[in-house]
Amino acid sequence: MTVDARRQPPTDRTSSERREVVVVGGGQAGLAIGYFLARQGRDFVILEGAKEPAAAWRGRWDSLKLFTAVRYNSLPGLDFPGVPASYPGRADVAAYLTDYVRHFDLPVELDSRVRSIRKSADAYHVELDDRSYEAQQVVVATGPFQVPFTPAVAHGLDPKVAQLHSATYRSPHHAARLARTAGKAIGWAAHSGFCAALPSSPSRRRQ
Repeated sequence: MTVDARRQPPTDRTSSERREVVVVGGGQAGLAIGYFLARQGRDFVILEGAKEPAAAWRGRWDSLKLFTAVRYNSLPGLDFPGVPASYPGRADVAAYLTDYVRHFDLPVELDSRVRSIRKSADAYHVELDDRSYEAQQVVVATGPFQVPFTPAVAHGLDPKVAQLHSATYRSPHHAARLARTAGKAIGWAAHSGFCAALPSSPSRRRQ
């Protein structure tokens, strides 16, 4: 199977496609749920808002590595490839999730952003821009971190202090250019910050 949008909008916009289960979100949680639904023989669809598989992982910074080893990163039914004690990067995760969809022929529909979900007496109604679904069950698997968060204190800093969120960070060169332009150092914190800052460290040693 080629991983792409498989949707076929109804010719009558007022009609709805019917599924037993609609899964909202095609990340690792949605795909794992899809695996079990497929094993149960359910009539289901996985709706993914992005235009390509594993888009959230493809958009991360270049040097990102998981903080769990390969042996702990497998989804149900398919081993994560690589040396068990190694730590995969973002490209490895994106490739694995894309292969997972192909391997199990999961019904993922890309470029299918859900606008609303409402419940009637006998079904759930899932609305998209160009079509809708009726389902007996809906699973929301979009993940909790959809909007970058910036602490309030950041707004009170001197404008000359360079600030870069991990959502827009790409590489040490990217950060260095920003720091040179602003003339101030950049501070990092938490897992994302330390992971992104490590390649910029002169010693490259974990502290």
